Amino acid sequence: MIAKIAVLAAATLTAAASAQPAEYKDSPFIKKSRPKNWTLIVDVNVTSFRPRTTTSDDIPRQDLWQFTTASVVFPLPVGSGNMDMVMTDGPSGPEPAVRGSLTFAGTLITDEPLISRVEYHSGTKLSIWQFPRLEGGGLYKGKKLRLHIEEDVTCYKIAFDEKKASRVDWPTGPWPTEAATTLDNSRQLFVELGPLKDGTVGLYDMTPIDDAIKRWTGGEDPKAIKPVQLAKWLAGSFVQEFQPSGRQMVGRNAGFEGFDLIGAPSAVAQMRGSEFDMVCALAAIYRRAGLPARTVIGYDAAGAKGKRDFLKEKKGPAGIKAWVEFCLYDESTDSVGWVPVDIVAMRKSSSRLPNNWFSRSLKYFGTQSGFDGMIPIAFQFHPPTAVRAYGTPGLWGWSMQPAPPEQAYQSISVQANTTSTRPGQKNKSGNR
Repeated sequence: MIAKIAVLAAATLTAAASAQPAEYKDSPFIKKSRPKNWTLIVDVNVTSFRPRTTTSDDIPRQDLWQFTTASVVFPLPVGSGNMDMVMTDGPSGPEPAVRGSLTFAGTLITDEPLISRVEYHSGTKLSIWQFPRLEGGGLYKGKKLRLHIEEDVTCYKIAFDEKKASRVDWPTGPWPTEAATTLDNSRQLFVELGPLKDGTVGLYDMTPIDDAIKRWTGGEDPKAIKPVQLAKWLAGSFVQEFQPSGRQMVGRNAGFEGFDLIGAPSAVAQMRGSEFDMVCALAAIYRRAGLPARTVIGYDAAGAKGKRDFLKEKKGPAGIKAWVEFCLYDESTDSVGWVPVDIVAMRKSSSRLPNNWFSRSLKYFGTQSGFDGMIPIAFQFHPPTAVRAYGTPGLWGWSMQPAPPEQAYQSISVQANTTSTRPGQKNKSGNR
């Protein structure tokens, strides 16, 4: 099913890979402080399919992969509301400082990833790990693949000046390119696109989300209030109706297979689902209301070590969480900022908000004191291009010639270490 989804997604997402967005000033309403340097470490292990049944001679069988060339991709969220990825000098200018290795059948294939020159949906770039063609048209043969990635990032504590930001009006012209991709080209898996009830794959019926927005706005135009006010009203209204439940991730302990998602419209229709469904739903709500927004899947370095009790999760690996960011674009200052909304933490802190919640500061809306330890991994649960994963979306994917295997097992593990910025490297904004 993931393979079918990816094919359709590619057809709608290719246009999102546009030219680099224009440079804008940082938002004066978002203050970043307490910078902390991290090295994010991700391992993806893929093993060929082994049928549960055996042959008549009672010898277990396992698929043998054979192919001429392949590419493995993993997302790079170059910058987010709370993070700058450390950049290094590349052949075409600054590019993310990504290290790692791709190993197949116990043999090193490459330790030099290519970095996509364009940005895809939500500002995503891709690290691309390629199998070169063998001399004489030879075949790669094996049963196991391992991708090891290390990324250097700087994360920040976020202070949001909601009072001043609430005065910012809707733009009279187009949104910045990065934000516009979440609206004009928004075909994100499990937000607007995914498995349908009839067993096919396509665009969701967004009626449940449209109906919810109408209910919360009294049928008025959502843009009758300013963007920050709308974002806060929709988040507060949604969080009081949604009941987290169900399985969140497949796999436990050191690694996980992927995310168990039901799709944003189903989550809103039932007002039930996992915490990751909740994030997909809020992103869909924002977008349908006309507000650029993206999902952020991240790693909570402190939560993984048990330092945030309210984030402890017994249904999946510690530290993996998600939140939403909406774009705040102020034409008067030509500034752009992505405002984090930790809807999951908001719901965990209380199912009922105070009566005057809209007129007071709302915890986890914008201001995030612990986000210097929240490391974004991706903006999508599955890469925004035509690649295949197995079982459930697990952030990575691959393409292959002549064709990728239909079945395989995947496992992803994530960890992070504090680190220092390496000499000669710089953050996304170019500061040494």
